[in-house]
Amino acid sequence: MIELKDFGAVLSRDIRNTVKRTMASTATLAEFKAKAKFGHYQPGWKELSDATLWEHSIYFGARGGSPTGTSDSPLLLTGELRDSVQSSSDDMSAEVGTDNPKMPVHELGDGNTPARPVFGPLIDEMEPFMQGLVDDAVLLEMGEK
Repeated sequence: MIELKDFGAVLSRDIRNTVKRTMASTATLAEFKAKAKFGHYQPGWKELSDATLWEHSIYFGARGGSPTGTSDSPLLLTGELRDSVQSSSDDMSAEVGTDNPKMPVHELGDGNTPARPVFGPLIDEMEPFMQGLVDDAVLLEMGEK
């Protein structure tokens, strides 16, 4: 027989496990969404300069074409930056990011490179989704959904 105090521990463990699974799924989705932004203009991104487009056309021309079919592929010259994006999760959080030292320049911009943020907008995009998943998981575990 489970006593009331034990029931709280079991319920808490079940909810934690459900939230942990939810965080893992959310991290994977966030990584996928982040990687999908590379090579495609996002709201607020400036167009590539003529000089950058020229560099891309030379680079892609020497390699038989670009992965997107055009030299106008922001943040996607070699795919190295996109491919460096990784995700992780634990019991109560999900993370997505990169340790590539080039990303902060692109995310925030500098004197020569305009900001083309990926992760800032991704947080805004994922937060309501993540909260909804957690809420649904908790309600499901409590038998209210």
